[in-house]
Amino acid sequence: METKNYFTLVVFSIYERSYIFLYVLDRMKSFFRSIYLLCFSF
Repeated sequence: METKNYFTLVVFSIYERSYIFLYVLDRMKSFFRSIYLLCFSF
């Protein structure tokens, strides 16, 4: 019971971190795209 609960907690924390990482990556992608468009608009 305890080990299962701990395992669930670990999996959830990993999932949460990866979700945050994916979100940040997506934000960076849009940010770089805007820079790219800005550079090539001149």
